Amino acid sequence: IHSPKGKKILETWDALIEAKKRGLAKSIGVSNFGVDQLKGIKASGKEMPEVNQIELHVWNHQKETMEYCESENIVVMGYCPLARVKKFGTTVVNKIAEELKVSEAQLCIRWGLQYGIVTIPKSTNEKRIIENADVFSWNIPSHLMKELEKADEGFQASNSVNSMKTPWSEVQ
Repeated sequence: IHSPKGKKILETWDALIEAKKRGLAKSIGVSNFGVDQLKGIKASGKEMPEVNQIELHVWNHQKETMEYCESENIVVMGYCPLARVKKFGTTVVNKIAEELKVSEAQLCIRWGLQYGIVTIPKSTNEKRIIENADVFSWNIPSHLMKELEKADEGFQASNSVNSMKTPWSEVQ
């Protein structure tokens, strides 16, 4: 389910559960669901999502949702890991990338991996795709990960993230 907006969430979720039972889907999940919406699914007694795809990057850690998903064994998939490059060159991320001799994009992607999420960078540029994939042979040292915690300012690169705050009573 791409968004909790649109009502009939449990009816739609039932259809996804049925598709999984029939072998039409291996895993089922949601996108842009906040804690309140996930708790709504849980309160219904239905199977919980296996994945929740949310905007998540070094400038928006989504700690409450991350913690809830972890407690419910829901994999978090982070979209907009580069925050649409809207913050590049303006924060501590730039300084740390220079220190590690990597690009800001690489630092953001590596941060997501070390933060414990599945991260899905997007590019159509072959050079950037290759660069974005070069994040597995190095790590961000723990003292710099702590520095990157300070970058969390709740920045939203996408409007879709707003639906995470919609009360369960308004989506069901």
